[in-house]
Amino acid sequence: MQESHYEILNAALNVMVKGPVSLDAALTAAPALAGIDGRMDGTDLLVRLQEALPDDAVRNLLRSALVSWDYAEAPQWAAGTSRNTRERRDLIYQKLGLDPQLSEQIDEDLPFAHMEQVIVVTDKFTPWYTQGPGKVDVTVGDQRGSRVGHVA
Repeated sequence: MQESHYEILNAALNVMVKGPVSLDAALTAAPALAGIDGRMDGTDLLVRLQEALPDDAVRNLLRSALVSWDYAEAPQWAAGTSRNTRERRDLIYQKLGLDPQLSEQIDEDLPFAHMEQVIVVTDKFTPWYTQGPGKVDVTVGDQRGSRVGHVA
């Protein structure tokens, strides 16, 4: 596997400061703009993912970018899609301009984490512990704050 792939993908993703854009365009421009020897395109990325072990640096770099886009709370580029949804991931693929084979490989290797709706138990949070330098007070119980334990 080409060692420059990580540097090229990193440079390409770093230009995407306002969200995902054409990956092929970014991969084409990245080596020259960042002073990196080598080249990479979507086909190279597909082959890299197909051969990659779970701890592959390129795979993990791509995962980090996808997770940040998947999880972003209402960015302008997301066109109203909810975070961590199939709709959001499909929009990311569309904006990256991925071909179906690369999209399928990414879905297989790096699926988005579907988030369940958040459940709010109470509107008012009552702290059950306080922390200070070198100690932790643990308080649970009724509104009077009956103390269960103290660690100094």
